[in-house]
Amino acid sequence: MWPNIRALIFYFGYSIFTILQGSVGLIVALFLPPKLRNDYIALWCRTVLWWLKITCGVSHTIEGEIPKGTFVVAGNHQSPWETILLQFLMSPVSTVLKKELLRIPFFGWAMAMMNPISINREDGRGAAKQVLKEGKEHLEAGFSVLIFPEGTRQPADKLGRFNRGAANLAVAANTPILPFVHNGGEYWPSGTLAKTPGTIRFIVGTPIQPEGLTARELNQKLEQWVQQVSADIDGTIDEEVNPE
Repeated sequence: MWPNIRALIFYFGYSIFTILQGSVGLIVALFLPPKLRNDYIALWCRTVLWWLKITCGVSHTIEGEIPKGTFVVAGNHQSPWETILLQFLMSPVSTVLKKELLRIPFFGWAMAMMNPISINREDGRGAAKQVLKEGKEHLEAGFSVLIFPEGTRQPADKLGRFNRGAANLAVAANTPILPFVHNGGEYWPSGTLAKTPGTIRFIVGTPIQPEGLTARELNQKLEQWVQQVSADIDGTIDEEVNPE
């Protein structure tokens, strides 16, 4: 029962932060350029992760270096946690997401401030073209683009099949893929109330260069790296930096 109570306390604070900062954000968005809007939302993200640690005992470490520059950012998708972390870790970043999310009061309004690429998942070919077109525009404007190749969240012990959206954009824009892996689903599972206390490991890989590769080959390299590091995440990767 206690984990559920702690989770309810977390979501109470989460809702307050979201309503307050989302409402103020509607005004802020009128006066700030897109990159500074990212910084504003990053403050909300940091607040939520701090509150998660206080209420539920869930913290995280970041392993590996995050290089400067713009990237197609891609990795596994298993928890709401990773989206919150990446919004400030990779800021400024534009996230590829389903357009329905922007209709959620306060949360969706805040996401709309961050210059996302909102797609209709039912329009597969049209969505792919949109990601390529808008993704290249965002990269040229100095934004990284966050794409989850699995499409939907998976259980912590499972990886879904990787689609080629991230690889297609990386090849078309001649931009490296910055890969990541985490085990956030073990501590903040998608679709459940309770959170498990512990430390999430977020691992950043070396950028994967697209030169000389087809989108299929690049996607295979990305998927293989994610599979390998996911299998090793319980202890064989040693170096930890930037503990949070």
